[in-house]
Amino acid sequence: MLTLVFSVLFLASFLASSLDAGHPQWSIVIFPGSILCIFLVLAIVHKTVQLDDRYLYVSTFRKITAIPLEQIRSVSETIRFNYRLVTIHFQRDTPVGSSIRFTPTVQFDYRPHSILSVLQAYADDT
Repeated sequence: MLTLVFSVLFLASFLASSLDAGHPQWSIVIFPGSILCIFLVLAIVHKTVQLDDRYLYVSTFRKITAIPLEQIRSVSETIRFNYRLVTIHFQRDTPVGSSIRFTPTVQFDYRPHSILSVLQAYADDT
């Protein structure tokens, strides 16, 4: 959502400066335009994951896919210096693929994230 807001603000400022100058100001587009493209790509590939007692909801840029919790085969976590990455492998292909990766909520220590034990419990039940 923020990417969309910044894109609109950037476009408005580009148009305003171009109208003032009488021609497009392409030199001011390169750096902010590159940053906005990076954020747009990250927004498109980012997955939001939610959980209830029966389904894992994977939200991509365009749609939400409900995957039964029985499909979870294994769960792992990669801890880097400044972020965590949780990988869920499914027993068979789903509409989002055979596995997904997502960043869980922020946790400032190096213990395994609490979502790991919750998801692993569903993997162990199958």
